[in-house]
Amino acid sequence: MSSERLFLALWPDENVRRQVADYARQLHRTLKGRRLPPQNWHVTLHYLGPTVAKKRQLVERIATNTTASRFSLLLDQAGCWPRPRVAWLGSSQTPAPLGRLFEQLRNALQAQGFTLDSRPLRPHMTLMRKVHCPRKELPRPKPLTWQVDRFVLARSHTLPGGAEYEVLREWMLQ
Repeated sequence: MSSERLFLALWPDENVRRQVADYARQLHRTLKGRRLPPQNWHVTLHYLGPTVAKKRQLVERIATNTTASRFSLLLDQAGCWPRPRVAWLGSSQTPAPLGRLFEQLRNALQAQGFTLDSRPLRPHMTLMRKVHCPRKELPRPKPLTWQVDRFVLARSHTLPGGAEYEVLREWMLQ
């Protein structure tokens, strides 16, 4: 049985990507890692891993039955995690509607037998991989407010040059 590597995520529009790109260039000058292409930038809600077609249909049904409000996500901090060697842009606070969306999806997916990461949500976009995290502070990002109005189901394709992501479906927030 064939499977696809799937995840649920917040997917920024082109305006947000353009604004993030300015900071990503500045970060790259500081860290010299492998930049991720802007079309791959997203905030992961839940990584589902290898998923067969029948389970994908279940994920889509869960997402369709999810009701959540639109919200503003302030991207106001950056960091570097040494273990996975990634640099990221994220939010210092999780808006309540995002927390509710995350928990609603988690509870429904777990009730259907999905095994999910148990760590709490830390909203962030990975901008670079294979970085050597410096001991000094990273350049501070100019705070950016993202009006989040949807979430998506995306598929990850592993290629020789890195992963490529494809949006399969999207659901509008209320």
